[in-house]
Amino acid sequence: MRHSILIPSLARTRAQLETLIGPDAVIMGPYAHAITTGTAIQPRHIFSLRYGDGQLARSLAKIDVTHMIFDVDGGPRVVELFARDGVHLEELDRTTIHGAEVALFRVPDTGATRTTYEEAHAAATEGDRDRAIELYRTLLGRTPDCAAAWTALGDLFEESEDLERAHACWREAIAHDPARAAAHISLARLYVANGYRDDAAWHMARASAAAPALEPKIEELRRKLAQRKLSQRKSAETP
Repeated sequence: MRHSILIPSLARTRAQLETLIGPDAVIMGPYAHAITTGTAIQPRHIFSLRYGDGQLARSLAKIDVTHMIFDVDGGPRVVELFARDGVHLEELDRTTIHGAEVALFRVPDTGATRTTYEEAHAAATEGDRDRAIELYRTLLGRTPDCAAAWTALGDLFEESEDLERAHACWREAIAHDPARAAAHISLARLYVANGYRDDAAWHMARASAAAPALEPKIEELRRKLAQRKLSQRKSAETP
């Protein structure tokens, strides 16, 4: 039973990895070896990291690590520790592996080639929405099955209040990666806001199954859906 869940989720992540980060990347983390099998990307074993006075930055540089991947549950603590030691990790994507929400990070100042995805992500982070949209579209023109790019593009359209395009992008994301919890949650949020209760519930269930760690966020959507349903019922009962 474990492998029926584990293998497909690793395979999905592996299939997109070379689109998200370049072939000269060197990645470290608990999933690094599994997701780089059959790719040009090199993994590194996790080792005992020393913090303080820049030791962490020097350790990563010594083994040429350009990217890291680890569970989001432990992420805030890890990211904070890295930042304290002068390593400000850039979060590139979140996906699901074996039911856990996992984050992919780029290590700064490594000189590793930036992919189109990374350039688009950097543009979005810097607030250049038009440039980010252009780059994501360029990437999707070459690699239309990149669920991470579809998800990010949908988020940008949502920011610009183009909900029709945002909806279309998130739908594309789950078409290529049915377990992409972030896209399911975005769709559920959109459906809750517009009163599509059945559609919202369906996407919440898919997100919960893909990433149980996101249950608190999903439960908040359920509460909003219940409140909206109650409000509609009261309105219908008002003479």
